[in-house]
Amino acid sequence: MIRRLLFLLLMLVAAACEPTASSIPTPATIESTDVLGGVLTVTYPQTWSASQTEGNVILGSQPGISPESNVPPGAVAVNVSGIASALAATLVTDGSITPTTLLNAYSNTLSDDIQTGTITETTLNGKAAARLAISANEGDSLIIAVEHDGAFIVVIGVTAKGELAQQEAAIVAIAEQATYDIAAE
Repeated sequence: MIRRLLFLLLMLVAAACEPTASSIPTPATIESTDVLGGVLTVTYPQTWSASQTEGNVILGSQPGISPESNVPPGAVAVNVSGIASALAATLVTDGSITPTTLLNAYSNTLSDDIQTGTITETTLNGKAAARLAISANEGDSLIIAVEHDGAFIVVIGVTAKGELAQQEAAIVAIAEQATYDIAAE
C-alpha cells in the first residue's frame, strides 16, 4: 500500500514538473504586423533569438537557426504565423475552416518523401486546436494550428531528426501564449 502511495506521489510530482506555458523561463515578447493590419504577439524564452517579418515571427533556441535551415542537434527553430479567416478560406476548399481542416489542407501539399502522422484535435487555453507531427530526412516538425478570435495561429517547430519529443513542450508553450489580433476583415 505504501509503495502504491509513493508511486502515485511520484507521478503527481512528475506531472507538476512538466513545462507549461507559464513556465517559459525569463519570457520575452515580440510582435509582427501583417498586411491586413493583424498583430501577432509571441512570448518565448529570452535566451532565444527572435526576428519578425510581415505577419511571421521566427524563433531559434540558438542564434542563426530558422525552420528553413537544418536545425542542429539539441536545438529547435519555430515559425509562428497569424492567418486571417479570409486567407484560411482560400486554403480550405472542402467544408468549414477549423484547425483540423487547415492542417489537413497543409498536409496535402507536402511531398511524398515526408512522413506525416495523424492530425490530432486538442485545445490550448480553451481554444480549438489541432496538431500534426511530420518527419523528413532533414529533421522532424510539430505543426500546431489554434483557432484564435476568428482567425488562426499556426506554429511550426522544427528539430533535428529524432529530437521532437525533447522540444515538444517548448513548441506547445509558444503556441499556448501566442495571440493574433486581426484588424476588421
